[in-house]
Amino acid sequence: MNSFQCSKDFSWAWESSRGASGVILLDTNNEVIERLGTHVGAFFLSTDIKYRKDNSIWEVILVCGPVVDSLTDEFLEELRWYL
Repeated sequence: MNSFQCSKDFSWAWESSRGASGVILLDTNNEVIERLGTHVGAFFLSTDIKYRKDNSIWEVILVCGPVVDSLTDEFLEELRWYL
């Protein structure tokens, strides 16, 4: 992943997704955002970030739902638990 970031100061977070999909990927530009913490589930990746310009704090959540129908209940239960 580091070979994709050119000369910018980026941080990467990723998690293999469940089912037939590939990977959940998140990058952050460290010059603009400070990553405070990352949370990983079977179907999501979230990170708490602080915008350096105004110190506002956000949670960004990336969700990758299952392609396989048999995982739908597990997917929905995980989202209910986390959210």
